[in-house]
Amino acid sequence: VIGGGKVAERKVAMLLESGAHVTVISPAATKTLRELARLKKITFINRTCTRNDITDAALIFTCTDNTRVNKEVKIGAALKGIPVNVADDPQLCDFIVPSIIRKDDIIIALSTSGQLPFVSKQLREKLETLLTDDYLDYVRILSQVRRHVLKTTENKSERERIMKKIARMTVQEIVANGVGPLLKMVKQNRKAVFNHT
Repeated sequence: VIGGGKVAERKVAMLLESGAHVTVISPAATKTLRELARLKKITFINRTCTRNDITDAALIFTCTDNTRVNKEVKIGAALKGIPVNVADDPQLCDFIVPSIIRKDDIIIALSTSGQLPFVSKQLREKLETLLTDDYLDYVRILSQVRRHVLKTTENKSERERIMKKIARMTVQEIVANGVGPLLKMVKQNRKAVFNHT
């Protein structure tokens, strides 16, 4: 990560969450980045980036407001075949990073192809309000039921039929029933268990 400001901080947080080994190169850094370096969660190189700094990188994020530095990094990375994401400059990006919503087992990625990050942010905020506790319970319950069906029903078409019947149930029905009654229904009579739907 080239740069040590708030944008770099967000990229570092995302990368650490994904299990990446992160090096930050910048003549200045936020308190959070310095603390991460002190805790040895990231490597911090306290100076301006040079082309030699990026030799061993698997992926590069440039988060500076210095166009010259961003272009230098992009050129150096291109020579070594390293993909680069330049914050707020989609023309220089080899890849874009979507806006991510993570709530328990639900992960949603949104993108405007790097053109309108604020629109991605607005959409993310709206979707986050839709992902209520009911949806989180719904996913948790269905995951358990699906695992049970996969484990106990050998016939593939029968498994598909059961899961299609469950999929026709509303979020409210699934949450109201909970795991126990759904598993009981599956066990009792796989052939006619979901006739009510």
